[in-house]
Amino acid sequence: MMQEMNSKLLKTIDEQNGKIKKLEEENKSLMWRLNDIEQYSRRSNVQINNIPVVANEDIGELLREMGEKIGVHIDYKMDIQAAHRVPSRNENSKPIIVKFTNRAKRDEFLVAANKKKLKCSQLEATKELLFSANSQIYVNNHLSPDNKKIFYEARKCVRERKLKTVRFRNGKVYVQRDDMSRLTPIRDLDDLKPFLNH
Repeated sequence: MMQEMNSKLLKTIDEQNGKIKKLEEENKSLMWRLNDIEQYSRRSNVQINNIPVVANEDIGELLREMGEKIGVHIDYKMDIQAAHRVPSRNENSKPIIVKFTNRAKRDEFLVAANKKKLKCSQLEATKELLFSANSQIYVNNHLSPDNKKIFYEARKCVRERKLKTVRFRNGKVYVQRDDMSRLTPIRDLDDLKPFLNH
């Protein structure tokens, strides 16, 4: 009698564990899909970091001037859907999110900005700010919150020499263990664990 009860109890526990595992897998899949949607909604955006906030700033003029310095013509009315600062811990240098009207222009701006490596001293609005004159301006992909966490952790692994490189391409984070390895997509922080154990 006792053995039969134990057997039924173990069967029930196994069934419940199976259901929990299935729910966890479904939840993970939903989280991935949500992250993909959030990243897709940012596909025409860039995030500009390290430009100090100045009184009465004109973001449109700032972008036009940046474009001029990097060799990309920016017509604010035609090329930019929206551009604004976003909250940050550093009140003096809030990031600027720029949503372009077309991805080709966004890609052109992103590539040129990363090649030219502009400094604040090169822009009219910020060149007089001595504390930031030599600060480099960073123009990056606008990452979803989940991708931002993944990218941050992967960059940490690169600094600790656990990974060779981390890249963001086509809405996904990729890592490479060494020169002989292929780029591996990382969907969540769990995907990074195998790289940390070697």
